[in-house]
Amino acid sequence: MPIWLQAGLWGLLGASSLILGAACAFLIRLPQRVTAGVMAFGCGVLISAVAYDLLEDGFQEGGIWPM
Repeated sequence: MPIWLQAGLWGLLGASSLILGAACAFLIRLPQRVTAGVMAFGCGVLISAVAYDLLEDGFQEGGIWPM
């Protein structure tokens, strides 16, 4: 499987919780805490993916101490 396809599928998996949270909020009457939990999980996954990518670039550029 090509790396670009793997990256796209992992990104889709990570972002799917945001879409699920938006759909739940729009279509189904769930408690606000449940919808907020699903949305918070999706945001956390996306932020951690970006941070992990930047961490690798920072380590390659400057090493562990400046990072």
